[in-house]
Amino acid sequence: MKTSVSVEYEFMRQMLASILVGLALSGCAPALHPKPAPRDVHAALAERYPASDMSRLAGELQFAQDTPVERVELPALAKALPDVCFYTTELCTGYYEYPEVSVAVAVPTQGPIAVYLSPTYSSSDPAFTTILASARVSGASEEQAVAEEIARLFAMITYKGEIREQRYEPGRLSADLWHGDLLWRRVSVQFANGRISSVTLANGSNGGEGE
Repeated sequence: MKTSVSVEYEFMRQMLASILVGLALSGCAPALHPKPAPRDVHAALAERYPASDMSRLAGELQFAQDTPVERVELPALAKALPDVCFYTTELCTGYYEYPEVSVAVAVPTQGPIAVYLSPTYSSSDPAFTTILASARVSGASEEQAVAEEIARLFAMITYKGEIREQRYEPGRLSADLWHGDLLWRRVSVQFANGRISSVTLANGSNGGEGE
C-alpha cells in the first residue's frame, strides 16, 4: 500500500512530465545549446606554417603536426577576452643554431589565429597585440590582473623567461622580462576607456631590438 508521501511524489512527477511534453509540442521547450568544440589549433597552425620534407630556407617557419600544443589558463584575460583562447607551442625555424622557437597563439572563435614569436627570436606580426587590444576591463584591479597575465605569457615563450619588477599605476603596468641573466625586454601594457590601448615590448639593457 502506497503512503501519502509516495502518492504525492508520483502525482508531481506525472504533472511535471505533462508540462514538459506540452512545452515541447508547443515549441516552447528550453533549447539546449552544447558548447562549441574548440577550433582545431593544430590544423590552423599547419595551414599557416606548412611542414615539408624538402630543404627550406633558414627562417622559413614550419609547424610539425605532432608538436604539442598546450592551452594556457589565464583567468583574468579570459574574462576580459571571453571569445579568445591562448596556447603555446613551437615552430621549426630552419636555423641550425636556433632550430625551434616558442610561440604564443591567440585563437578567437571567429577570424584567423594570431601568433607571437618568442622575444628572443624576432619581431612579431601586430595581429597578436591587436587581439589583446580588444580586452575590456573594469577598474584598477582588473587592469593589473590582465596586464600581469599578458606579461607572464611573454615570459612563458622566452627561454629561461622571468618577469621581475612589476610596476602598476592606474592605466599602466610595466615589467622587466628577463632572459636568464639578461634584462631582455621592458613590457608595457596601457589602458584607456576600459580597454587595452597598447601592448609593447621595448629593448632591455641586454636585449636586441624592441617590438
